Order: sequence, then C-alpha cells, then structure tokens
Amino acid sequence: MFCNKCGNNLGDVEGVRFCNKCGNDLSGSVNNVQEEAKTIVNGPETPNNVIRSVDYDANIIQSQVVNDGGSTIDLEKRKRNKKSFIITAVVCSTIAGIIGLLLISLLIVSVVTAFGRAFDLLDDAQDRIDSLDDPIYENNYDYDYDDSDYDYGSIFDNEEDEETEEDNTEVASDEQRVGSKSQGYVTVPDSWKENDTGYDGMLQYLNQYQGSVTLYSVDTSLLSAKAYADSVEDTMPSQGIDEVSRKEVTIAGYDAYKLWGYSDTLNIWLTVWVFEAEDDQTHYLAVETLTEDSEYLDIAETFSLDK
Repeated sequence: MFCNKCGNNLGDVEGVRFCNKCGNDLSGSVNNVQEEAKTIVNGPETPNNVIRSVDYDANIIQSQVVNDGGSTIDLEKRKRNKKSFIITAVVCSTIAGIIGLLLISLLIVSVVTAFGRAFDLLDDAQDRIDSLDDPIYENNYDYDYDDSDYDYGSIFDNEEDEETEEDNTEVASDEQRVGSKSQGYVTVPDSWKENDTGYDGMLQYLNQYQGSVTLYSVDTSLLSAKAYADSVEDTMPSQGIDEVSRKEVTIAGYDAYKLWGYSDTLNIWLTVWVFEAEDDQTHYLAVETLTEDSEYLDIAETFSLDK
C-alpha cells in the first residue's frame, strides 16, 4: 500500500489511517487504493537493469537514475555546479581583464617615459653641440701631425690680415710678438703659427706639439670681466673639463679672473684669464698646454696693449 500524496510505502498493513511520513489522511476510499509503481525493464541486448522512479514533493522534480550497484547522479546538483562554474568563469574573466588593463597602462607609461627621456637626451646633446660653437671659448684645432701638410692659416697670403702681419714682429731669434691693437699682444715661440678659428676678431697661435694661445675681447659695457668669467666657467665642462678651478689673480698688471682645468676630451690643460683693460674692453686670454706647470703659461705675463 502506498500513500496517494507522497508515495510512501505503507506496507501491506490494512486499516492504516494516516501516512507516517507526510500525515496524509488515508481513511477515504481513494486513499486506501494499493498500487505498485515499479517497472522492471529487461532486454537481451541490455547488460544492466535500469530502475527509474519519480518523486513529487512541493513542486520540486527530482529524477534519479540507478544502475550497477546503486550510484546516484543528482540533476539538481549538476545545475548548481554549472551555475557555480559560470560565476567563477565570469569572475576570472573580469579579474583577467583588469590585470590586462593595468599591464597595458604600465606599458604606455613606460613608453611615454622612455620617449621623454630620449628627447631630454637629444636636447642635452644639442645644448652641448651649441656650446661648442660659443665664440667665448672655441678652439678650432686643425691638427695634422704630419707638419708638412699642416695649414698654418692665411697669414701669409690673405690681404685681409695685413694688420696682423704688420703687428707680428720678432723680439728675439726664437720668439715673436703676435696679436692686434684690438685684442692686445703677447710673446710666443717663433714656431707658433696663426690658426683660423672661424670667428671675427679672435686670434689664435699654436704649435701642435707645444700648445696654443687665444686672444679675444668684447666691449666692457656689454660684458664685464666677472660675467665673462662666469660664462667661461659654465662653458668649460662641455669641453671635457669636469673640475674647473677659479681664483682672482693679477696678470701683466691687470686684476683678472683665472680659470683652469684638465680636458679629458682634448687631453690638454686649459688656463684662461679674463680681465678689463684701459681700452674699455674685457679681454679673454687662454693658454693651452700639455702639462699643468708648462713654461708656456708665462705667455700671459707678456700681454700688453702695445706691441
């Protein structure tokens, strides 16, 4: 006998009034009907017997499949597992998308930073190149260690340098007086020849195996000695002079600013004197030597406005 509401098997006991599972009243004639709902399906080609039963309880349908020893697959559990899988996939996809966006953002920032740094380096390089063209400190070396091919400049064949040629007079058999009225004069070895710097008014004399001297001047009303010295000091590092020394001295009777240092780029010692003279000019006198205590540093003491 079975309960007509929940399907509970009440056994073969007659006269049972209430279902011991759901409490259904079995006293009615309909409730006393006994029936069996078991179907056995056998077939010669079916190796396993399949028993299928359906329970109805509070509008929840549950299907159970039993085969070979009674293992049960709950379809409702499958639904829950599928829903959990979908939620997990969505969460993982969202997290992966966020991480991807972060990585792309970091890549963009890195690229922008790299380009910015590259442009800064280019600007710095251009500034250094521009500083090399500064007439305040520019020494155009046309060094060719084969002396026979060395271009000593246009002093011997350029009519525009007649004033300079007239001012170059020998004061001894191994010395000469060089310079001009506007730049002043100094005494240098006879072997030192003029080198064209490419700048109007700037004079340079050198011997590639000994050193060089450079003369230049500007109107004091435009550039004072201190301002000129500050500019030279700022320019010298671009010539490979990392450590620039500076002090105030007296040179050839003039109060001057002395700046000096060793150039790793040119492999020379550079010493510069900047001073104001009675001709209302701020003079720049630079001597380049191969050693720090070279005798050619004394050339600065020979400076004067007269030849």
